[in-house]
Amino acid sequence: MLSFCAIFLAIVGPNIAFAGGAEAPQLPWPFSWDVLPTFGFPGAAPRFMTPAEEVHFANFTSNLIWGLNATCIAPNGTLFPAICPESASWCYCSATDPENQTWVTNMDQSLQEQGRRLKAQAGSKFLPMFGYLDLPNSQQYYYWQNQFNTNDSYASLRLAVKSKGVIDCFVDNCNWQGMEYRQFDFRQPAAIDFFVEKVVDSLVNSPYLDGVFLDMTDTWVTYLCPTWPCTQQESWDIGNGSLAAIEATLAYTRTLGKVVSVSSHTSRVRAPEVYYAQLGLIKKYGNGIRYYEGFGGGFGMSAKDEFLTMLWETQTVGVPIHAHAAKRTDNPDWVELAQFLVAATDYSYFSYSAGDWNLDSFPWQAEFGQPLGKPVGPAYSQNSSINHQPWDLIDGLNAIYNMLDHPGQSTDAVRFLGNTSNAADCSVAAQANSTFTAFTWAGPGTGWDYGCYVRLDPVAASCFIDPNSTAPCHTLAGSGSTTSGLGQAYTTTRTLWQRDYEHLHVELDIDAYTATLAWN
Repeated sequence: MLSFCAIFLAIVGPNIAFAGGAEAPQLPWPFSWDVLPTFGFPGAAPRFMTPAEEVHFANFTSNLIWGLNATCIAPNGTLFPAICPESASWCYCSATDPENQTWVTNMDQSLQEQGRRLKAQAGSKFLPMFGYLDLPNSQQYYYWQNQFNTNDSYASLRLAVKSKGVIDCFVDNCNWQGMEYRQFDFRQPAAIDFFVEKVVDSLVNSPYLDGVFLDMTDTWVTYLCPTWPCTQQESWDIGNGSLAAIEATLAYTRTLGKVVSVSSHTSRVRAPEVYYAQLGLIKKYGNGIRYYEGFGGGFGMSAKDEFLTMLWETQTVGVPIHAHAAKRTDNPDWVELAQFLVAATDYSYFSYSAGDWNLDSFPWQAEFGQPLGKPVGPAYSQNSSINHQPWDLIDGLNAIYNMLDHPGQSTDAVRFLGNTSNAADCSVAAQANSTFTAFTWAGPGTGWDYGCYVRLDPVAASCFIDPNSTAPCHTLAGSGSTTSGLGQAYTTTRTLWQRDYEHLHVELDIDAYTATLAWN
């Protein structure tokens, strides 16, 4: 993927990404640390919010609105509510006739109306509102995207790849939010123009939405192209097209005084060529926010990798963040919130959802109303050493990362020993043969479930000491998805991160996944 990065840098230049240092941009609304800066994310529902729900979401510092008032219209003109499964975060009109779904009111108007209602509910408090957009997919319940899907005058702008032809998300594994049909071919400037001038403009060119939330911005490079598959050249070209679309969106919204939240499942470790390119655009235009989905370790990123990436981009680069945690780990205090507080800069916001991304998934938490006050200074840390014995179990470490193509495989460097019920049993199997140098056990839900793998080649202790930056090890700390052990003694450095606010002292041990929040 180096060519992808090289192509992008040839377009925008290698030095623009982090010019300006760590100072956060001044976004076009007031920001306060009086209480924790939060955002709600009212999600899928076949109706607008009730007055009580509007009061609830107006209590947050800002909101990202997803898919409200998903109402359908039948061929005879009658209206009926969309189907919004409880176990999903999307709605649809008809699963049997998806190409002909029709929505009223369309989502563009629905998001505008709900933004208007929430702003009215907030009264004199400025409540920044973002409208949801999926970058790659043309979502049928938006007016202009439905036109894109159904009006053949736009057919030439729809994405096609050699292995699939014109992409049909109903069958091509890109239909992750209910009923979506086509994708934008951002390799074509005309497709970017349509997306910005029609789709984006329909949300931001009004007083009721202060920006757009762009979802799945990395998915072509990190997931879809490898899955379909794309040719290498297609992957590079489509990836660079997505960057061009993000840049055009940032540039256009800046002319309107609006903001773009860019959601990307990337980091300095995961798909770094995509990560640095996207972050460079956010920094360049100064009206962007980096959005973390499943914050606290998710979507292929570890909690440690995610935290260190966030800390670097807020404290060194000066990019604000949206951090959406889909879990609450109290150990003894809220670990995901502590990660955010150690790293946050001005115009950064935290969110928590219990379960799916639905209208009722964002309960108010006691910490949200606690007096916070401004940061007294940046994060600081202190280190201590930990001695590990041979074959100590290290949760979250994958010592065979990128070494195998599929589960159950053996190579000259790695041997599959079969499945074991737990990591301890895998460790016992590894210690039974003196030629084995390390092991990795894959937990359930990884796709490599319960597999026990051992290394046959020398493994540098540095791989275990600093898994975030030393190939071929890869950390998923805090996720419990993999456990590894090294057949030699070694020493690691444990870092305790701290930060002070006017009314709060934060301590975070990201390796042990513990946190203390001391309010005063």
